[in-house]
Amino acid sequence: MPRQSNPVAEADALVAAGQPRRAVDILQRALASGRGGLMTRLALGRAHLATGNIDAALAELRIASDLGPGIADAAL
Repeated sequence: MPRQSNPVAEADALVAAGQPRRAVDILQRALASGRGGLMTRLALGRAHLATGNIDAALAELRIASDLGPGIADAAL
């Protein structure tokens, strides 16, 4: 069985490497394909913050907070 990639880990590595826009693309594709949830939304919020897109970051982090109240707050 082929191993699936981990878009959150990949995106976190890209943000750490100074490539947050690529991280945003990966996470948005994961969400569009039905993969991802709370952790993907948190990672997408962080990636948006790293690009300087505060409005998009806040939107994603609000969704994450709705998905897992308390969990999302603790992760931030």
